[in-house]
Amino acid sequence: MVQMRDALNLSIGRQQAFVSIAVLMAAVGSPLGAALADRRGRKVGLGCNAVLFVITALMLAFAKSWGLLIVARAGIGLTVGSAAAITPMYLAECVASDHRGAVVATYNLFVNGGQLIAALIGTAFATNRNGWRFMLGLASIPAAIQFLAVLFVLPESPLWLQQKVHRLELLAQQRAEVQKLNEDEPGSSSSSGGSASGVQSSSSSSSASSASAVSSSSSSPLPAMRMWLQKIRELMASSSTTTNAGVTARHALLIGCFLQFVQQASGVNTVMYYTGPLLADAGFASQNAIRLNSLVASFNFMFAFLGVFLMGRFSRRAVALGSLCGVAYSLLLLVVSFHMKWNLLSVAGLCLYLACFASGMGPAPWTINAEIYPPQFRAAGAAASTTVNWVTNFAVSASFLSLAKATSTAVTFALYALVAFSGLGVLYMYLPETRAIALTHALQESQPQPAPVQQLVTARIRPTAPATPSKPNQEHSTPAKPSAQAAVADV
Repeated sequence: MVQMRDALNLSIGRQQAFVSIAVLMAAVGSPLGAALADRRGRKVGLGCNAVLFVITALMLAFAKSWGLLIVARAGIGLTVGSAAAITPMYLAECVASDHRGAVVATYNLFVNGGQLIAALIGTAFATNRNGWRFMLGLASIPAAIQFLAVLFVLPESPLWLQQKVHRLELLAQQRAEVQKLNEDEPGSSSSSGGSASGVQSSSSSSSASSASAVSSSSSSPLPAMRMWLQKIRELMASSSTTTNAGVTARHALLIGCFLQFVQQASGVNTVMYYTGPLLADAGFASQNAIRLNSLVASFNFMFAFLGVFLMGRFSRRAVALGSLCGVAYSLLLLVVSFHMKWNLLSVAGLCLYLACFASGMGPAPWTINAEIYPPQFRAAGAAASTTVNWVTNFAVSASFLSLAKATSTAVTFALYALVAFSGLGVLYMYLPETRAIALTHALQESQPQPAPVQQLVTARIRPTAPATPSKPNQEHSTPAKPSAQAAVADV
């Protein structure tokens, strides 16, 4: 940001716009990504994110105008928001409950690692006048690696496949009921040919209607978005559905969204986005501010390893509350250091703040939101909380420089400290423990028992088989049973 500000002569308004447009579009990308992942699969969502990220990163590197720069930055925001909704959910669905906390926490670890690498790349290009173009363009490399991994290495989420099979089994049951009605209808004589034809036509239309009901939201994003909004309304109206965390579905949604709000409203991304300008305004030279940015980012990355360990060994509630307590007191230290103009103490305060944040409040909201919702609402709940995260991120990042200029940096950090202490009190009273939840068992218990898999495949292959009259006390012949692997492949 320091290089871009100097090279393009960016005003405070344009600096805030460049940062905040990505965050705003991430709030849009979260529900879009969740809807895509819910209907087409987690792998499809992750692959689409990777392709769009490669394109927009290269656009940023070669942008010649402010308009193209903003458009590309908005595209980056869409991909980041979508990935933030899909990735923790995908990781939680692919591992056992004993390892879920540590595995989901690696998402935060690699985000922090990416920020550290970006800071080191910024340091390498600190003396290059056009170094910011290399910094932005090189982001296409990890996105391309992700696309190859999605294409050739990563499996599909087993829980998503199970949900997909369940939907198709319900469709098979509906088709079987229509076919049974058709078989019971007398239509052997020529005089009843018209009636038999009418029943067959009704059967076909009913099957088509059922297929449309199951898969209509897969055809385009808008129906999927409507389904997502409908699930959010059901979540908010659900005061009796109890999750495995021992709270109602509505309580889970509210506390999940509040957790993401506190994570962002306590000011973490102001520190990450504006470390360079903050240190430059504190009296450090531009090149020294860029180098110190790498130091601050390294604390964020190193303590993310501690976050992985803590999330795997201790309760989610204890880790989140302890981390938030450290964040709140480190913000008080920043208030004092910026008010007294103690530059070195400001650097120490920023490092302490990120150390406390990365070890708990970084991974905890993502892990808890991947676990706390009933399975039928998991994608919708994760998308809603992620949207709250990005909207709050946008409000904080878009207002930080203006707020600091209108008051002072110390006053701004004092407001963040107030949010952190208030959030600590609310979460202490209402945050449930989610560590012991088994997502697979929750899925099996929350859905009705479907028809056998072979009936699903038979109905999908031959949905309009002609009726054959049966004897009064004799069962219909049963088709050959295909393998369960064939059913999953058909999904």
